[in-house]
Amino acid sequence: MKDFFVSFNSADKQWAEWISWTLEEAGYQVVFQHWDFRPGGNFVLEMQKAAEGTRKTLIVLSDNYLKADYTQPEWTAAFVDDPRGDQRKLIPLRVAPCSPTGLLKPLIFADLVGLSQDDAKQTVLTAVADGRPKPAKAPVFPGAAPQPAASPGPAPVFPGTAQAAHVPSGALALWMEKLAFLEKEEALAADGAQKFALKKQIEEARAKVREHGG
Repeated sequence: MKDFFVSFNSADKQWAEWISWTLEEAGYQVVFQHWDFRPGGNFVLEMQKAAEGTRKTLIVLSDNYLKADYTQPEWTAAFVDDPRGDQRKLIPLRVAPCSPTGLLKPLIFADLVGLSQDDAKQTVLTAVADGRPKPAKAPVFPGAAPQPAASPGPAPVFPGTAQAAHVPSGALALWMEKLAFLEKEEALAADGAQKFALKKQIEEARAKVREHGG
């Protein structure tokens, strides 16, 4: 049994490929449609094998995903196996601003919006890790000067890199938008675990807003 099935909408293929590459580079086994569904195969049967033959399903979460009809059976299969989320069989990775509703609303997502490539990579690997994500070394003192973002790595090209390079002045606006969204989600959250996760994301977003002069 492989580790992850990456569920995505075709509009987010670049994100899905980058996430799949990042996971396999870290030693995980991934089922990614464009690498594993070969010409001549039966698409529906391949999807069934992917759902049954992996430990967990990763959602590349965006409005594209939420509005697509065919993506719904992909995540509901994992949801049925773990409706309480005790085994974390369904892990959303948010790649664009969106607001999940219905059964997806209470799920805690890992947020990649606005992150540098290195931060996004660490966020993905932390999200899928089975253990408690306590760092091995002490966190950076909050009063220290912010560290410069690391330069992008090799292909597959990180989906956020090109946009950030073309619109550097929009970084502050992006983080302010993200902060407002997270604060709204925190106000609506009823689950204690979700509130805790959102508070951490809010603190990080506020730090980024200050870093960019907000």
